[in-house]
Amino acid sequence: METLFRKEFVGADFAAIRAAEDWLEDRGFSCGRGQRGAPRGILFGEWDIQKWRNLNERERSELHGQIVGDSRDGPVAVEIFDTPLLPEPARTVVRYAIAAQAAIHAPKRKFALTIGDALAFDALPDSWQALLKSAGRGTPYEQLALDFAIPIGTVRSRLNRARNKIEAHRQTAEAA
Repeated sequence: METLFRKEFVGADFAAIRAAEDWLEDRGFSCGRGQRGAPRGILFGEWDIQKWRNLNERERSELHGQIVGDSRDGPVAVEIFDTPLLPEPARTVVRYAIAAQAAIHAPKRKFALTIGDALAFDALPDSWQALLKSAGRGTPYEQLALDFAIPIGTVRSRLNRARNKIEAHRQTAEAA
């Protein structure tokens, strides 16, 4: 099966595997039980997935992904498969995760609010204000998308438009 998404976790003393399990659980996935030297299955939703050796070929082919790597000393990787069996809510989660990985490597636009920006900030819609406050605290765009239940593209768009309105207000204030 082709891998749709891959995310690596590092850490020793089982830290990498715990981070991978937490990451999956936060996004609605279940992971299988551990078995030394074998992958662990992943399914979207709440499932009790057995050890790899206890899964037959059909059950393995129905998995939505797997965790591979050294569970004890790391690194481990979460791999989500591009399979027709992957439900649409899981695909949406994966799309957000892919976009978040891309955003990590994208150059960040420096922006900070000042006291003089209060009027422009108050003129923004409440939802934009909340989004801008959360982004200002350093919350990743992927998490903002999940918290506000909007696509990551909408997060970027609203933040960009809010920043542009505040910058326009600054320029008008400087010209006066």
